[in-house]
Amino acid sequence: MGKSIKLSMHTMMLGIIALCVILTVTYEGTGLSSLPIASVAIYICFAVGLLYTFLNRTIKLHWSYYALLFFGICLSVSMLYSPTSKEIQGIYIYRFWTSAIFFFLVCNVVRARRDINVLLMSIVVSGVVLSITVYAEYGISNLFALEGRLIFGDINMLAGYCAFSIVTAFAYCISYQEKRILAIIAIVTCIPMVMFSGSRKAVILITVGIITFLFMYGNNKALLKKIFIAAILIGLLIILIERVPAFNGIRVHFEEMFNLFSGGDDLNVGDQNRINFIEDGLVAFLESPICGKGFVSSYYYLGAYTHCNFVELLMNNGILGFASYYFIRLKIIKDCAKIKVKDNFYFILCLTFSAMMLFSDIGVVTFYNRYYMVITAICIKILDVERNNK
Repeated sequence: MGKSIKLSMHTMMLGIIALCVILTVTYEGTGLSSLPIASVAIYICFAVGLLYTFLNRTIKLHWSYYALLFFGICLSVSMLYSPTSKEIQGIYIYRFWTSAIFFFLVCNVVRARRDINVLLMSIVVSGVVLSITVYAEYGISNLFALEGRLIFGDINMLAGYCAFSIVTAFAYCISYQEKRILAIIAIVTCIPMVMFSGSRKAVILITVGIITFLFMYGNNKALLKKIFIAAILIGLLIILIERVPAFNGIRVHFEEMFNLFSGGDDLNVGDQNRINFIEDGLVAFLESPICGKGFVSSYYYLGAYTHCNFVELLMNNGILGFASYYFIRLKIIKDCAKIKVKDNFYFILCLTFSAMMLFSDIGVVTFYNRYYMVITAICIKILDVERNNK
């Protein structure tokens, strides 16, 4: 009886975490609901998680807990010398520590492949629910009329969530025939959302994810086939961007990016501001390279965040904060590199997520983001579970 109750609690806890991921993606910072749905979901998740931990009495200490705790201490101590207002600091330190608690819950609850699959499917479903919610809110005809200039919330971040959904669905489509139809439905649902957003970062993120997965999955004999598939997918994406008027916004953004890299002078205001933020952030980092200028000090010195996770951490928390945060990411990659991964779907997806997160950090700030913290936790549990299965 006791074992049955514990099993039911585990299943319920896993379901709540999955639901929390979906609601966080759909409602946190999107403006799609006037109700604090994401916040209520995370509080319920924490309350049930506390009860689950108490009843099971099975907190297994893990190296990642110590690493994340050390990083959190670095952030909290840096608040003492940050010139940014306490109100702004409070917003972002709250986001970080709630993300850290969410990370702990995922790591403590996930035990087997079944659990990993539940959370991976929540990644897929979250993009689908977000996309359908946006389509319902704005109307398909209105979205086409906007021509790829959809603006709400942090559009690059939201399109990035859909990118992870698309790549995860693609991985299932390639690897598991029984889930192929559902995966295709998810891909078809999420791609228009990315295109309507006009986010070139999300398009590149999808490309990075699909190419990484394709070239690591299976044996080297299928290399030409992989190149052919990748070329077709990229070609279709280019055709969509070039030919569909509703996606004009993303085409324009790519033209601006190519102009930037070719040394052109005709930069848009957004790109020029991002370049200035990064340059000024690096200058500030060099003035205080060890401990940085203080938690979210970019808001004080620049008036905004730097739009680059690498620079944001270096500027605010110096080498100490930067190294302590990326230690977790790099250890995941290092541990995967030690293992023969070509026949293991989960290891390959772990490396794919790692590549996508590192690329994403070039254009967005993620260290206090719950979604990215969950992705990181999934990668860590993939390593733990798959090594135990060997």
